[in-house]
Amino acid sequence: MQGAGEMPGPGETPDPEEALLATILETGGTGIVEGYICNSRCEGAVGRGADTPYGDMYRREMQEVLGPEQQAFGADVDASGSSQPLPDPQLSMTSPIGQKPSDVEAVPMTYKDVMCSKCKVFWEAAMKKEIDGHDKTGTFTKVKELPEGRKAIGSKWVFSWKTNEKGLIVDFKARMVARGFSQIHGIDFHHSFSACPSAASIKTVIAVATEKGKNLAHWDVKQAYTHAKLKEEIYLRFPEGCGCMSGKVVKVERALYGLKHSDREWGFEAVDALIENGCEQCRVDPRVFRKVVDGEVVGLIVIYVDDIVVAADEGEREELFPSLNKKFQVTNLGECTWYDGCAIAMDVENGITQLSQTAYIESMLKRFDVTTTAFTLAATDADLGPKRDDEPAVDKPVREAIGCLM
Repeated sequence: MQGAGEMPGPGETPDPEEALLATILETGGTGIVEGYICNSRCEGAVGRGADTPYGDMYRREMQEVLGPEQQAFGADVDASGSSQPLPDPQLSMTSPIGQKPSDVEAVPMTYKDVMCSKCKVFWEAAMKKEIDGHDKTGTFTKVKELPEGRKAIGSKWVFSWKTNEKGLIVDFKARMVARGFSQIHGIDFHHSFSACPSAASIKTVIAVATEKGKNLAHWDVKQAYTHAKLKEEIYLRFPEGCGCMSGKVVKVERALYGLKHSDREWGFEAVDALIENGCEQCRVDPRVFRKVVDGEVVGLIVIYVDDIVVAADEGEREELFPSLNKKFQVTNLGECTWYDGCAIAMDVENGITQLSQTAYIESMLKRFDVTTTAFTLAATDADLGPKRDDEPAVDKPVREAIGCLM
């Protein structure tokens, strides 16, 4: 019997399980082999969430495939039998991190597009990260069969770049999104309204922080929606690209991107957490909060989906962050330089804050091919009114361009 990853000797018949394991090891630790997701950062057979119910689901499925060799899954086995972590896939090729999205490739629209992408290894790593997150929070529970009279909601992968204030790629994002349009009112959900901070509220908080000389901190809640439990009984069919779980039906225990009421349920969780920490909810904008100590406002907070902006002194931030991080998985992104599509440049000492959308403007110019269009001088008496019916229509997506400016 040859060792894991070794070629069979003359006259030997390759073991199917060992052949599969060898193929997995040859992928560099990240890839989809025979429909099974693997990653160099896996622990055991199924990753960091192997002790959770969702992890057990994957572990049982993978044990059926890999058998006793599953302990070596995701590790490089040397001649001595010891396992070594496989190299990080992001170091095995030229990384697109730090480049403009337009200089790399178009964002994949489907899982099949990912399989053909030159950044395939990065998108797969993002998918693995997404599945690990659901595993850890217990978003899904496996069911033997769909209850009679119920329909499973479909789902799909949504891919996107995560960019900074300069419009450069900083990370790859893959979201498992439910097809919420197929939800039935009164069965799958009851209320869907959810508040969202207005642009005026966000700018007001930034202006007050500038006037009070307070820095803006940017926090990110990982997979924010999944921190809210669902009251309704919802079933979902996994999308393609989930390994051995592709196409299988599970029960959704927590809010998921795409469901009509996910943002509403997450909003309740976020509000309760901030109120528990002594914050007051704004009566005009429910996603804006303030913290008052001895009659003085010491902090302002804005929540926009999974992004939290805090305008407060360092002491107040250090008191609030551990408390929220204990309830949710919160990442401190440092000083807020990019929020809701705007670049933020604060000069606390001089009391000046600048907001700009240079990266967005440049992307729109390139999108509508304005950068290569020559300027035309128009006389003061030129006819700039509506075009006459007998004139040919402009072959440009005018309505789409106007919508991008609103």
